[in-house]
Amino acid sequence: MKIPPHEYHIYKNLIENTAEIIQTVTPDGHFIFVNKAWYKTLGYSHNELSSLNLNDIIHPDHRNHSKTLFDKISKSNKSLLVETAFITKDGRKIYVEGSIHRISQANKVLYIQCIFRDVTEKKIYMEIIENAINEWRITFDSMPCGVLIIDLDCNIKRTNRYFANIFKLQIEDIKGLKCSEVLKDVELQNVFRKIIYEKTFPLETIQYNLKEINKSFMIDFTPIPASDGITRSIILTFVDVSEIKNKEKKLVESRDAFFNMLKDLDYSYKELKDLFENLIRSFINMIEAKSPWTKGHSERVTDYALTIATALNFEEDELNDLKIAALLHDIGKIGTYDLLLDNPNRLTEDELQLIYMHPIKGENILKPIKQMRKILPIIRHHHERIDGSGYPDGLKGDEIPLPARILSIADAFDSMTSNRPYRNAGTYEYAISELKSCSGTQFDGGLVDVFLKLLYKSGIRKTQEFPVNF
Repeated sequence: MKIPPHEYHIYKNLIENTAEIIQTVTPDGHFIFVNKAWYKTLGYSHNELSSLNLNDIIHPDHRNHSKTLFDKISKSNKSLLVETAFITKDGRKIYVEGSIHRISQANKVLYIQCIFRDVTEKKIYMEIIENAINEWRITFDSMPCGVLIIDLDCNIKRTNRYFANIFKLQIEDIKGLKCSEVLKDVELQNVFRKIIYEKTFPLETIQYNLKEINKSFMIDFTPIPASDGITRSIILTFVDVSEIKNKEKKLVESRDAFFNMLKDLDYSYKELKDLFENLIRSFINMIEAKSPWTKGHSERVTDYALTIATALNFEEDELNDLKIAALLHDIGKIGTYDLLLDNPNRLTEDELQLIYMHPIKGENILKPIKQMRKILPIIRHHHERIDGSGYPDGLKGDEIPLPARILSIADAFDSMTSNRPYRNAGTYEYAISELKSCSGTQFDGGLVDVFLKLLYKSGIRKTQEFPVNF
């Protein structure tokens, strides 16, 4: 069909001014036509086009792939959707996707037309997302507790390696099974029936005894709302309490689990942020599950520290870093101090040395997680003292990061006013007098003054209960 002259200009302008990369080449790769977007994207001039061949702009890693596509389109009457990579004049690799089709006459290929869009940013973003998913998956499988993700019909959607090892099964074999096929327990069977038929979840932690291996686990059920607010998945967390169940009546464990991943490969920033926050919550619950004496300690220390920092006009990002550091400041105690934490007797020198190592252990635990790197100095130095007699590095004065100095006061205040196996909680008057007497030696004097003003302003009650979030 012949195009009228006035319509020809319309089509020409459309092709020339589109953001898509358009090129027409002969079967042997010589260029017949390219549009403005082609020149702009690849960086070549009009005069250079005649000396170029298609292979000159195909990235070396993709030339075999492109040759295969050319051979395929030469034998097909249909358009092909393709993805490949170009190399620009200045050597940059760019990813493109689009369609190619042939123009033939009398079964002879005259030329091949290609329309592409630059998807380099999308490709890079997806690689970042994929790397992030891989990092979280490694963390997921490395957690020292079992994690099970199920739907509302109690089908198992995903589990981690710890859970699979409990039952001596392969992760691939567990996926798709009903919960009742793996967890054969009367109380749990009743819970699963309520989830399926009544859509209700247990609010309390359940103890599960696995007689085959003589192990006891505390199981917590956490409903996970989707982006529309509707719950479609539940996370079950299994913590081995075989050694400490006689010391604790109930464990507080991973309530706000950190997995909504693998539900959808198209992760948004918000979903990754939520995943990150749930990971933090899981870490806190693992810390506090080690001893009933530490329950609530991290949250109270966080409240005290944030109150001081807010009074000092910390920026939002600084407050967020301090919040995460305060919540995780004792993570270095995981796995090493089960006996020490509940020891009512005076610790030996060797035991004290183990305690002194927990800021370094905490830093090492979190170091592989990129999002935690800004808080590492806070966790490492929250037991340093202004006079240089603290640990682990003996820093003095302003050498200690300001957030770590704030955390030191908050941690000490909550420790003095909380029960411990080796002593009962002190009064708030006692804790305040200790802060004052150690001001300028153990603690930053200016920060102690700020904290005490906030205490007096909020009104100190002469009981063992203190107004958190004062």
